[in-house]
Amino acid sequence: MAENVRKLTDYSIADDYDSFSSGFLLLKVSRLVNHLYHQELASSGITPPQAAILWVLSRADEISQTDVVRTLMLDKANVSALIRKLKTSGYVKVRQSSHDGRKSLLSLTPKGREAMKRVEKVDKKVSMELERRISTPEMKKVRSYFSELLGQYL
Repeated sequence: MAENVRKLTDYSIADDYDSFSSGFLLLKVSRLVNHLYHQELASSGITPPQAAILWVLSRADEISQTDVVRTLMLDKANVSALIRKLKTSGYVKVRQSSHDGRKSLLSLTPKGREAMKRVEKVDKKVSMELERRISTPEMKKVRSYFSELLGQYL
């Protein structure tokens, strides 16, 4: 039995991607992409989850915190903490809805729009790095598969 047990520290196991389940492989790719974003965003002081919130906010004039939670599939407490930090940094404006006082509405400040420009540059750089390693037709397929998968869950 001990002969059949492979150690996670064994280099050949770490690169034996064919043995990974689809879920674990996607999790590993997700962590790789997160790492690339983290490296590129480090000098700006913005984290990948904060960048994701800025991205969502940049797509609308104003959006509810609940919609941010749903869009990013993050937990409400984490989004609240991220938004507090973005607000403190001057990137996000928060106001209560005039129709429903329980609802927080979020928008980018001018400083947040400037930060979003940096995020877009990082996004382009990370995307180009990934596309440099995977052919354009293959990347189009990957994007199509991911879009289809997300569409089935969201």
